[in-house]
Amino acid sequence: MDVAKLKRDYDIRTLRVRELGARDVSPFESLSKRACVSNGCKCKKVKQGQYCGMCDAVTAAGGQGALYGTDIYECSPSGACCWYGPSSTCAGSVENDKKYCPK
Repeated sequence: MDVAKLKRDYDIRTLRVRELGARDVSPFESLSKRACVSNGCKCKKVKQGQYCGMCDAVTAAGGQGALYGTDIYECSPSGACCWYGPSSTCAGSVENDKKYCPK
């Protein structure tokens, strides 16, 4: 389990709750088709594909509220990365998230 990734997600969620107050802070409000955003995330040099944030391939979640524990990223052989946002495939548990790390 990557404790540093989990701690970062916890800190970001705590900040969101403070900023939004009692409003629902669910990251799954709109799960529609979306572009892959360059948000400063980073990946290891891996096979092209979509990786959950808890996969070892994703080394930095980037900004714009990206979370390791719920979000999905596109990684490339050059190490380039972009962020799709929340994914029900990646949400849940670390064990579930790790199942969706391309081999």
